[in-house]
Amino acid sequence: MARTTFLFYTNCSDPDREQELSDWYDQVHIPDVVSIPSFTSCTRYRLTGRQFGPAEGSLEVKATYLSIVECDLGADEAAENLASAAEDWQERGRMSNLFRVVASEIIAEENRSHA
Repeated sequence: MARTTFLFYTNCSDPDREQELSDWYDQVHIPDVVSIPSFTSCTRYRLTGRQFGPAEGSLEVKATYLSIVECDLGADEAAENLASAAEDWQERGRMSNLFRVVASEIIAEENRSHA
């Protein structure tokens, strides 16, 4: 089975409204994301700004949060489904103007080896 992971580096557009963003994310956004067929998880982490060891040539992303979204689809189909859902959420007023994506990455799993 194909598996795809999305990484979204995000910020709150108004630091005074962080709690409002967190409430929206937990109560609206996560349920919306996992309602997309084959999308299995959506988790948000607060970034610490620390790195594990030296990272020569690493990119610095100015973000407060990292959201990880996982699904059981190939990368192209997953990206199409997520884009379509996001368009629908926007039309239905389910997106927050506090939610700002500053960088993203799509990761396609190549194989599933288990220890």
